[in-house]
Amino acid sequence: MNKTVLSKYLCYLFSCSLVSCHAQKEDNRSLLTGRTWKVTSCIAAKPVDLNSRGNASTNLLTQSPSCINDDIYLFKKNGVFLVDDNNDVCTSITRVPGSWKLTGTDQLFVDFGGDGVKIRFRIVEISSRRMQLLARMPFVTGGVNVTYTYVPAGN
Repeated sequence: MNKTVLSKYLCYLFSCSLVSCHAQKEDNRSLLTGRTWKVTSCIAAKPVDLNSRGNASTNLLTQSPSCINDDIYLFKKNGVFLVDDNNDVCTSITRVPGSWKLTGTDQLFVDFGGDGVKIRFRIVEISSRRMQLLARMPFVTGGVNVTYTYVPAGN
């Protein structure tokens, strides 16, 4: 293959990958905002004693209060992030809207609003039926990777 043909081929592949990345980013954005989400699993890469009761586990949902486990998450198209307490309310404090931003094809930045928590997630999987996010959480010395799995609320 001569240099001209090779360079045209490489340019074609590069332009296809740009179109593919843009389409994937838009698909992820529409999948993220097209529904409300509820967490179904929260698995740490190593055992954590999240509630300080002496029972370390990789399953963080079993260590979280039910009023957190039933929360519903909404990513609005305009970049606003909302958390709904759903049926089991932890506190009567009014939640402050947060924000979210999708960068590249798989980086999701979420500012949870009034509580000052900001987390960078990597989208591992997203479809109309399931979303899986990975984040490094600093609440354990040295940090820990946590995988969150969500399904559309109401399922």
